This record gives sequence, C-alpha cells and structure tokens, in this order.
Amino acid sequence: MPDSAGGCEPVAVTSMADLVTLLRRLHVRAGKPSLRDLESWAAKQRFAGRRDVVLKRTTISEVLAGKRPPGRAFVGWFAEACGVPPGESVQVWLRAWETATEQRHRQPAPSSEDYSTTADLHRRLRELTEENVRARAEIDTLRRRLDEAGRTGTASRSRRAGLRPTGVILSGHTGYITSLAFDHGGELLASGSYDDTVRLWDPRTGGPGQSLIGHRGAVHAVAFSPDGRLLASAAGDQTMRVWDVAARQTLGGPIDTGPSTVRALAFSPDGRFIVGGTHDWVLRLWDTAGRAVDEPIEAHRSQVSGVAVSPDGRYLATCGKDTVRLWDPAGWSPVGDPLPVSAEGLMRVAYSPDGQLLAAAGGRTVRVWRTEERVVVGESAVPHSQPIRGLAFDRDGSLLVTSGGELRLWTLPGLTPLADPVVGYGGPLACCPKDGLMAAVDDEHRIHLWTLDRR
Repeated sequence: MPDSAGGCEPVAVTSMADLVTLLRRLHVRAGKPSLRDLESWAAKQRFAGRRDVVLKRTTISEVLAGKRPPGRAFVGWFAEACGVPPGESVQVWLRAWETATEQRHRQPAPSSEDYSTTADLHRRLRELTEENVRARAEIDTLRRRLDEAGRTGTASRSRRAGLRPTGVILSGHTGYITSLAFDHGGELLASGSYDDTVRLWDPRTGGPGQSLIGHRGAVHAVAFSPDGRLLASAAGDQTMRVWDVAARQTLGGPIDTGPSTVRALAFSPDGRFIVGGTHDWVLRLWDTAGRAVDEPIEAHRSQVSGVAVSPDGRYLATCGKDTVRLWDPAGWSPVGDPLPVSAEGLMRVAYSPDGQLLAAAGGRTVRVWRTEERVVVGESAVPHSQPIRGLAFDRDGSLLVTSGGELRLWTLPGLTPLADPVVGYGGPLACCPKDGLMAAVDDEHRIHLWTLDRR
C-alpha cells in the first residue's frame, strides 16, 4: 500500500516469502491463521510459478478485496497472472490486475441461441451468475429453456438411470458448504460451512437445520462417531470440537489442532479416536476428550485433504496432492508404497462398505483399487467439468457417486458411467449407510436429497 510519501516501496518477488510480504502490503489477508500458513510455506520452498492453476474469478476478486483468505494456489496464480517483473512496485502489480479485469469486462457475452444440451445451458448459466455480468435477459432465456427441458422429460431420464429426487431441499447455510456426513442410522445429516457453523438436519422431513455454534472460522470437516452419539468438526480457527449429538452441546472446550488447519476428519471404527488430516502435511490423532494420542506424522508432501478408515479398522487411507497412502493404525506405520494417481489435487478418498475397494478423486478424474491386491480396477474415462469435491460409495458398494460441476454415477468395479450427469452440483456429497439416500450440495449452498437405484 502507499507509504507516507505517497508512493510504494518496491517488492522483489522471487520467493514465497516475498509474496507474503506483498500480500501484507495489499491487505490481502483474512486473519492470522491464513498468514501463518503462508509464512510456513515460505519457509519450506521457493516460489515456482504454475500456469495451470485455475481459480474462479469471483474467488480472485474476493481475495484481492480481503474477503477471503489467500491459499497457496492463489499466491502462485497471482504472480503468474500479473506478469510483472520482480522489483516493480505494488502500484504496478495493482495496475496489472486492474488492466486484466477491465479486459475481461470488455469481452462480449456469447449468444444463448446455440446451446444444444441441457448441460450447456447449466454451464453457461453458472458462468453468468458467478461473473455477475450484465446479461439478465440471457439468464432469463436460459432458465426458461431449462424449465422446458425438465417438462419434456430430461429429468425423468436421470431418474430412470439411477437418481430419484426425494423433493427434500435443505436451506440455511449462508456460505459454501465444505462437508457432509450421515450418522450410521441415517437419522441425521451434518454439514459444515464457510459461515462458521455446523448444522444438523433431518434428511427425510427437510425441517430447519439446527446450528451448532462455536467455531470462529470456516468449518472444513465434520464426522460422526460409529454409534452416532458424537460429532467432530474442524475449522479454520485451528480448533476441533466434539459435540454431544443428543444434547447439541460440545464436550468440553475447543481442541487446539496445532499450527495448521484440519481439512479432513474420521473416527476410528471403535469410536475411541479421531484422526485429522491437516494443511501442513501431517496426520494428528486425538481421543474423544481432545487429548493428543501420538506425535504428528508427516503423511504427504502436501495438504492432507482426505482421510478414510477401512470398515474392519485394519487400515487408514489418506490422500495428498498426487498420492494415496495406507497406514497401520496400530503403530501408525505406512503400509507398502504410496499408490500413485495420475491427476493432481486429490480431494477425496473413500472405502467401499465391505472394504474391498478404495476410491480416490483428484482433478476431474477418479481411480479405484482393489485393496488386498493394491491393483487399479477402474479409472474414469469421462472427466468432470470441475475439480471433484464429492466422492461416496452407496450402501452396498455397487455404485460410486462423484460431484464436480455435476453429479455422476458409476458402476463398480470398472467405473462404467450409469446415467447422464446432473448438472449444477459442485460441492461435497454423502451416501447414507442405512439405505439408498444421498445428499449433494448445489451451487447455491443448498443440500438436495436423492435416492440411488439401478432402475
């Protein structure tokens, strides 16, 4: 930002540490946890720009406006996108961003006349909404055509292929929904959100969800204990909370999760322990009273974004940027070599109900292994339109559901597409272990309930 003389000190950007300094001066920060994360990355590596980072324009604008904490992907993108040589002043960086923004706004909006499929219509509608362009007439036209498509039978084809909407839509969150979890009996659905709250819902009646308030940061993960009596949640305030589900109250105070944010949670099969995967590459283990059970374990060379415990409790699976690893919970030692995945940016990992299959999703693709032989038995040939944020097996392990801009159903083990995709679902999802109920998040922070079948 301008100094006392009215100008700006130059900032040479040759490392992550320099970018942290730059972000401080631009006031692109949203609290100490985010800043500490950036400083941690700066200490571990030098900056290497990547041109394949893809971020929503709304995300970029919110970070620059100080409304959202900057992540590592944003930092790398910012340096590449502005194209400003090291040593230039902050004002030059800002002018480069403003020029890029002005050029985007000058681009003419495409016509709405040649959309041949419902998927095209949905995709264009999302683009218009996210970018907030002044094209309300086109939005209205697209919505009318989508309504006409629904009346002429498009939705019925999806239902016959395996998706049947229950008509229950859960509304109440005011921010992006990061995580969903059913209890074992399917009586409750938990959700965590950027609005700093956890909500508990009745997935069958669709009544108002009850908020569990206590976190002071975005809630990144929720998980029920096997008996459904406890719920764990982890948030960007670097705390975890364990809730008594019946009383709707926490058991004790907030649990310090260490110097970084927990991104994924899972209970052990006996319900005695909680495993957390963190932003600073490690696994942490607590008992349900919040006491650390062991020293943190460095699991990956990147954020641990997914954690899953096998149904028999023999293995713990974790995913990082481009690998899946298996662990022996008895001694927290790795089991075999990491399982490589072709796609980067792994977000989810899940076991089938019988434990015979393990699935991981990253980028826009999915891979499935047979756990005993550790061999790949399926890989998705049809990519998602967006990075995959949701991955779940159905109750008997015969179907896999994924979300990444749209919902897709796959038969197992070979990952054969079962149905036409249902567009408009880019968030997490969860399948009920009791019956065929599935919950999925749409692009407007609402949770839709579906049933899964093969008919």
